Amino acid sequence: MTRTDWEQALAAVQELHSGIRALGNYLISSGTGREQDPFKLVIQPVFGLSGFQLQEALRQHGIEVELADPYNVCLTLPLVPHPDWNNRLLQALSSIAKEAGHLQREKGRPGKTPLGHQPGEKGAGADMAELFNQAEPAPIPMRVYRAQEKEHVPLSQAVGRQAAEMITPYPPGIPLLIPGEVIKEEHVSHILRLNQAGAYFPGKQGREWPSVAVVKKNEK
Repeated sequence: MTRTDWEQALAAVQELHSGIRALGNYLISSGTGREQDPFKLVIQPVFGLSGFQLQEALRQHGIEVELADPYNVCLTLPLVPHPDWNNRLLQALSSIAKEAGHLQREKGRPGKTPLGHQPGEKGAGADMAELFNQAEPAPIPMRVYRAQEKEHVPLSQAVGRQAAEMITPYPPGIPLLIPGEVIKEEHVSHILRLNQAGAYFPGKQGREWPSVAVVKKNEK
């Protein structure tokens, strides 16, 4: 790639950024420093859709994204400028916002994400880090791993019980609960918010979800 090619590619990226900002319904970010990639585009809807829902909506418009989380989608932009692709993305984003019935630019105010945060506030990762820092150490008994010593209960009934399984939302793929940990209200509310937003929980997509395995109470 020549210097001219590089400059044209960067100019196309900036033009796409301007087009997305002009829609008034999305926050965007991408790499601008030396160690960041300007061809990674992160888009956050501010009108009530989660990142997972935006991913699915874009897929229905024929646009695939690299990954999604509860708040954002990430796209890898082409090195060679494709005005038609850029226009297709802009049209898709505009249509999705209209279909959702939330044109925040017309309302003159930003919306909240489905997980209750204002755009730009700390998100799921920060929530999980706070829960991790506040976790109460608890012994992990060997009997946790024996099927006959655990039971599944609704999340609403799990507060104060010891988890008997690992709960790991993806992304980011960091355990939110580990076997033996005492389940708190904060765990329950965070899991429910992530589940509602469309997060993937390995092994928890069947009829039993949302529920959690806990250590059986001693009946003695």
